[in-house]
Amino acid sequence: MAGFLVTSLQKRAASALILGPLALAIVYYGGLPFLFLLLALALICLYEWVHVSLQAPRRVTSIVFGVLYILISFWCCYLIRSAHPFALSLLFMSMIWASDIGAYLVGKTVRGPKMASKISPNKTWSGFAGALLSPAILSVVLLNGYFLFFEGGHLPDLSLDLFIFAAGFVVGFVGQAGDLMVSFLKRSANVKDTGRIIPGHGGLLDRMDSMLLAAPVFLFIISMLANV
Repeated sequence: MAGFLVTSLQKRAASALILGPLALAIVYYGGLPFLFLLLALALICLYEWVHVSLQAPRRVTSIVFGVLYILISFWCCYLIRSAHPFALSLLFMSMIWASDIGAYLVGKTVRGPKMASKISPNKTWSGFAGALLSPAILSVVLLNGYFLFFEGGHLPDLSLDLFIFAAGFVVGFVGQAGDLMVSFLKRSANVKDTGRIIPGHGGLLDRMDSMLLAAPVFLFIISMLANV
């Protein structure tokens, strides 16, 4: 009897269905469980970055930069949840997921010219557009849904819609830059993935590369919004 062949996409979907709700539950609860989760994730990402950097040129520079980058990024992730309501953490995670999914779906559907073939051969300009527009559109939908259901049925001002659209666009852009940065590191080290910890996804750093660079930017955006 022929065995069942599990494709990479099926592995990715199964991993997301299992890990996604668990991560959301811990982020929602906050407190020490959330802090311990971030510490564990940061240590794994640090290990993967150092492991790949040791196989790349300019190892010392890469390692020092990676340690500072990962620690600052995770500290910003902690501040997004600890200093602000859970809804903003949910918005941030939704932006990142929408950007990654939008890039994948639009890129696979539309295809077109390659964006950075020497760094990440699978990336296309169409996928890049999907990565920017998907979080921007989703953010506006979520914002208007929040006002409709929790603010007495009133829609937000157009200026707020434009601000949140721009925020989603910027987060998508920065997230793709973070993705390309890790891709560049892997290309320099001549490795495909940063690890094998997540079935179908590779290393943890492969999954969190967009979120890490976007976290400081999102924290800055919501700090600006709080002061408006």
